[in-house]
Formats: sequence, structure tokens, C-alpha cells
Amino acid sequence: MTESVASSGVDRADPRTHLVTLLVATVFWAVYSPQLIHYLAVLCAAYLFANGMARHALGFAAVYVALTLIAGASAFVMPLLYVILNTFARAVPLMMLAAALVASNPSRVMAAVQKIGVPRTGLAMICLLVRFFPVMGEEMKKIREGQLARGILPKRRDMLAHPITAYQCFFVPLIIRCLRLSSDLGASSELRGLASQERRSCLHGIGFSVWDAALVFPMFVLGAAPLLLSVGA
Repeated sequence: MTESVASSGVDRADPRTHLVTLLVATVFWAVYSPQLIHYLAVLCAAYLFANGMARHALGFAAVYVALTLIAGASAFVMPLLYVILNTFARAVPLMMLAAALVASNPSRVMAAVQKIGVPRTGLAMICLLVRFFPVMGEEMKKIREGQLARGILPKRRDMLAHPITAYQCFFVPLIIRCLRLSSDLGASSELRGLASQERRSCLHGIGFSVWDAALVFPMFVLGAAPLLLSVGA
């Protein structure tokens, strides 16, 4: 297995760096107040920018702002909608970091988690997750295309005017497609030798560098700063 790493993009960092950053951010996410979740969203967006995923960062930021504003506007009118949208909005910062891990080369991800001693059952789960999310994105596009073909919510503003209908027409077929995807991906993984007892090899190099430290250290320091300041106060 070669030890060279990518010179640019999300694969410049070791996949374990993205995983550690996600775990650290999850701890901050669990202890932060609702106001500090906005701060965490900014940190996670900056992390994506640093990894060459500016378009993804802007997209996630737009979704986060939209969900937060709509949730705030519906708080006194439709409390249930507020709970749903606020829950999704709080998850966006962690989804940003998960996107960096999912965007990494799948072979590098598998080799990295194998190196840290993850058991075979864990490797199977990670393999399915890494393959699942990109395919799910394609399925979401197909759902939207099906809605347009049937004249359901033809314009984007219709989703804002009828949020409950949009929720039902999107997530119900998404759940059905996810069940089908999990079965297909499980069969594909077995066909590719996931059940083999031999140690997997990787053509793509993995290894830590100064860049990995430059990503994790600021994330940890800046994330812990509000907590330390609140304790000091």
C-alpha cells in the first residue's frame, strides 16, 4: 500500500482526520446551547472551504439559514413544523463534516478504518454508509423528477406554501427507496468480497501530514473556546 496522499481537495487529508473532526464536532454539538449551534455551523462550513468543498459549504449554509428562518417563522403558527425543521437545522453542521468523509475516496476510507482496527462488522457498516449517501442523492433527484412529471409542487415556492404536503410527498417515497437501496448495496458489497477473511489492500495512499493537524487543531481550539469562556465567566 502506498503512503502518498492527495495534493489537493478533500482527499488531501487522511479520512481518519475527517472522522476525528466529526466526533469532536459531535461532542460540541451535544453540549452547545441553541445559539452556539450557529457558531458550530460556521466552523463546519469553514472546514469544508478548507477542504476545497466551497460549493457544498455554501449549499449547506443556505439550507441551514433557510431551515432556521422558516422554523422561527412557524414557531407560533405550527409548533410541530417548528420542531421538525429545527431538528433538521441542528443536524446540518454535522452533515457538513459527514459530507467531507463521504466525498473522500471510498477505498481510502476503507483502508483508513481498517488501519485503526475496526472489526469486520464495522467495516461492512462503513462501506454501506459510504456507498449509500451518494446513491441516495441520485434517488432524491429522481423523486423530484417524478413529482414534476405528475405536476406535484411544480414550483419551489409551492414547497414553502404547502410544507406538510411537501414533507409527505418527499419523505415517504424516500423511505421506500432507502429500503430498496440498502438491500441492493448489501448484495453488491457481498459480491465485491466484503465477506472475505483476507486483509483488504488499497491502491490509494493514506497517512497523516501537517495538513491534518492544521485541520483538526483549529477546529478543536475554536470549538472549545466558547465553552472555556462560559466557564471562566
